[in-house]
Formats: sequence, C-alpha cells, structure tokens
Amino acid sequence: MYPSGNHITLSSLFYALSHPTRIMLLLQLIENDEVPYNFLRYTGSKPNLSHHLKILKQTGLTYTRKEGVKRYIILRRNLIDDQFPGLLQIILNNKDNIH
Repeated sequence: MYPSGNHITLSSLFYALSHPTRIMLLLQLIENDEVPYNFLRYTGSKPNLSHHLKILKQTGLTYTRKEGVKRYIILRRNLIDDQFPGLLQIILNNKDNIH
C-alpha cells in the first residue's frame, strides 16, 4: 500500500533520505522517473536492495508497477512536487555531497 499525498510526512521523508543508498536509488529515479528493477545501479545484495526499495515505497516516494514478471520502480514525482515543492531538485543539486 502506498500513502496518499496527505499521509506523506516530512519526518518519514527525512527517514527515507537518511541513508545514502536510498538517496542513490532516488537519484536514479529522479533522472529517469521509472527504472526496471533489474536495471537499478546497486552493488549490494538483493535483500538489501529490496529493503531500501521497501522503505522508499512505504514512505510514499515510489511505487512498483508490475508488467508480467518484470517490476518497474516509479518515482511519485507529481505527488512529491505538489506536497514538497523543490525537494527533488534539492536532492539532485546536492548529489555530489552524498556519502
């Protein structure tokens, strides 16, 4: 289940953005809007990737679209931009400062 726009809180977004891996995944989505699961650039284990994607989804930043056996991770850009204007641009502008 994905939270609706009025159920996405700033504290949950800060939690989701508190880990460099989740920010790195989010940056990929900011640049592409939709990324097939198996095309995400991630060097860790699949269980760790699933964990980070689950947090992004539970927070409301992403949702997953299934097409047959393929899964696509999609940024909820319009919803985020409406509720938190400029947030995604700030993340994109500061991508070199992520550790």
